[in-house]
Amino acid sequence: MNQSRIAGLWTRERQSAHPSGDIVLIHGLGESSLCFERLINTPRLKSWSFWAPDLPGYGQSEADPSCRGLQQQAARLARWIEELRLRRVVLAGHSMGGVVATLLWEEHPRLAQAFVNIEGNISPGDCHYSAQAAAYDKESFVKEGFEALGEKIRAKGQDDPAHLAYFESYQKCDPALLHLNSRELVQLSEDGELAARMRDIGRTRPVIYLAGYPHGAARQSLDELFKLEVPVRMLYPSGHWPFIDRPEDFDIELSRFLATLELTGPAVPRRQD
Repeated sequence: MNQSRIAGLWTRERQSAHPSGDIVLIHGLGESSLCFERLINTPRLKSWSFWAPDLPGYGQSEADPSCRGLQQQAARLARWIEELRLRRVVLAGHSMGGVVATLLWEEHPRLAQAFVNIEGNISPGDCHYSAQAAAYDKESFVKEGFEALGEKIRAKGQDDPAHLAYFESYQKCDPALLHLNSRELVQLSEDGELAARMRDIGRTRPVIYLAGYPHGAARQSLDELFKLEVPVRMLYPSGHWPFIDRPEDFDIELSRFLATLELTGPAVPRRQD
């Protein structure tokens, strides 16, 4: 695995010599590509190339005044994919990343050929940390809320490896950006359209929702996805980070989904790390 600035965004990547395709991993709120470090290196998916950028204002990517909202983040990521000239793309977004991937797909449907939504926001019950951040006004959150929320994450990290890794990334993100994105996530989740929007993507391309259970996606979210016949797989027992909580089971489920794909376009040979 390599770490470097690629097309303007700090990126963790592992390139296969003869890739089956390119998996673009999109992190969640307050997160960074660090959360995907194990997944990027999994032997089970060694035939795939992985690309995991830190979105602007998160992780090691610098904040960009012109790229603050989720729609702008999606547009920036679309340009990043185009600059890399990726052609056989599978979008895999975790939490907020699932929403960013949805927005990207709706505006740039030709850039990707499949969508893996990992614990992405669907209903208000999925807004755990985002709802807590959104409850503050911007100035109060930057002044005191960011640190208070970080302390809650740090405390949970004493018993939970996923939260421990989360706290490491959280400390590096832009507090004002996290507050803005939190409010957007709450609003989109309350609108109640995210499940239907994922269903609509699935009408033209393969999609799957991978959920942690029983401490991951809200029951309402799962019910909405089931009602709309969006393919769902639940990993048990797991919380919000199933790729950390149930690594082997997650890799198996992801591998099964990828094996069903018939990607088109050139697969450019790359170096084997």
